[in-house]
Amino acid sequence: MKYPTFSISLAIWKLLTDSQGTNGQSTTRGSYVPVTNVHCPDVFTRRTLDQQFQLDPREREYIDGRRALLPEAWSQWLRDPSTLGYSAQDLKLVSGADVPSIALASSGGSFRSALFSAGALTAFDIRNDTAKAIGTGGLLQVSQYHSGLSGGSWIATSLAINDLPVPRDLVLGNVHQGGNLTGWLLDRDLLLPDGIRAIDFYEDIVDQVRSKANAGFDTGLTDIWSRALAYHLLPGTSELNFFSDDESTHGAGVLYSDLQKIPRFTQKQMPFPLIVVNARPPLFEDAPPGTNLPLESTVYEVTPFEFGSYDPHLAAFVDVKYLGTELNELKPKSSDSCVTNFDQADFVAGSSSSLFFALLYDSRRKLNGIEAKAADFLFKALNNLLKGISTRADDVGVVPNPFRGLGVGQYEDANSPSLELIDADGSLPVTNTDTFKLTYTDRHSELFLDQAFGTATSGFVPGQLGADPEWAQCLQCAVVDRQRFKHQPVIPRSQQCQRCFSRYCYDPANPPRAEDLKVVGRQFKFTDPDPQKGFFERNKKTIIIVASVVGVVLLLGILTCIFCFIKRRARAKIDQVTYSRLRGDVPLPKVVGLKA
Repeated sequence: MKYPTFSISLAIWKLLTDSQGTNGQSTTRGSYVPVTNVHCPDVFTRRTLDQQFQLDPREREYIDGRRALLPEAWSQWLRDPSTLGYSAQDLKLVSGADVPSIALASSGGSFRSALFSAGALTAFDIRNDTAKAIGTGGLLQVSQYHSGLSGGSWIATSLAINDLPVPRDLVLGNVHQGGNLTGWLLDRDLLLPDGIRAIDFYEDIVDQVRSKANAGFDTGLTDIWSRALAYHLLPGTSELNFFSDDESTHGAGVLYSDLQKIPRFTQKQMPFPLIVVNARPPLFEDAPPGTNLPLESTVYEVTPFEFGSYDPHLAAFVDVKYLGTELNELKPKSSDSCVTNFDQADFVAGSSSSLFFALLYDSRRKLNGIEAKAADFLFKALNNLLKGISTRADDVGVVPNPFRGLGVGQYEDANSPSLELIDADGSLPVTNTDTFKLTYTDRHSELFLDQAFGTATSGFVPGQLGADPEWAQCLQCAVVDRQRFKHQPVIPRSQQCQRCFSRYCYDPANPPRAEDLKVVGRQFKFTDPDPQKGFFERNKKTIIIVASVVGVVLLLGILTCIFCFIKRRARAKIDQVTYSRLRGDVPLPKVVGLKA
């Protein structure tokens, strides 16, 4: 989709003039605004020193409770372990205490990775009849964790906040099937959802971010980015209210700590969600985009219970409900200085992908569907717009540092008042899209999910066309393989599973040849399944009508100018002759018929 420079310019210009008229005062609902001066609980921080790295007791209780439910889920997925060459006793799947610890991870890469994860997770979901019949459906149900970063955090957050629906329904919506999911609405661009109508979109977003800034918190483009993501990932937005100023908050006020109240979470019926973020060290603030962070940089995790890191130089956590509270050596300024409502779910997902946004911001010409000059103007306009509310670097998610004063000399942010969170990141191929693609048509989204589903349910056999008929068994073999080591002596790997490992795992003693890795029929060049007409083609009739009206107006204007010019020339000539006669330069004409 192409957006004309004029439409973007007009939208941003109106947004700038309207926002300047408010004198920086917010008029919107305050659901995105953190709440200050909250009474602090007696205990809301913890440290995991001495390399013990113990889980939060609430997380431990969740995992133990979920493990108790998993033998039934394992039974439904494997059905008959003898097809793998093992007995149920061999695999120790009868007791929750013995089941394998399985974690799923969704990688980064904008909507491309989020969509691919959604398709793959659907292939691992036993609620999908096709996946169940193939044998891949069920892995999601036996998993204990689901982590994500950057684009992967979008699917992880959206799935959890929406109570773990079937991932395909989450993306495409199921309202027409009697459900309540409106889908991700990917046909609306993330940054410019509908040309000039982006005015309403940005007015609401900027107003809420300004409210946060007016409350005394650092804000920047990552807040804008986060709020834009919320329109797609979180409940509260539909095609009908996307641009309307109704009671919908478009995901503002949906907190990550609210996951504790989600039905499937309270029943321990979903993998424990975990979002990964990095922090940019203070010395890297002026580093150019794309600079690699040092390996020792702190990696943080966000869960429904806490925010913090197990990295040895920090090993500390704060209750995520009180994220945003200024602490020194894990102690608040006073008993009533705590902050709540800071852990906005969209801000968590936005911070996990803020480096992606910085790269996109630095690569304006790669913005999908926006002309280069228009994209450059958009970002310059946003920069001007944010001058009154952007107090720190725009390419990071700024969080008051809850770990200030800890690990002095080892922890790089020990003396920093804030943390700067960043990204930790057969058929015609439609999934290898540009990372910067921020809009997908309904048809493209559906085909994308189908291909990701097909990839996750098919496997491959080198030199052969089509799916691996043993792929489901191979997936199951990989997941249960370590269960063999719970026996003494260790149970040998079964023939079926050994065949799978030989097919899919690298053996340094017998490396594969290049021809062995070729997948017959697989194509790699991206093919747009739903090419959209350019701006002029899509608006051909409108352009003709407008051009005709403008042409007529211009013609009338030119004719009017010509007439006025001739008239002024004639009047000037008459005035000149009259003036000359009055001076006597020209004799007065003789008037016939008058007597002295």
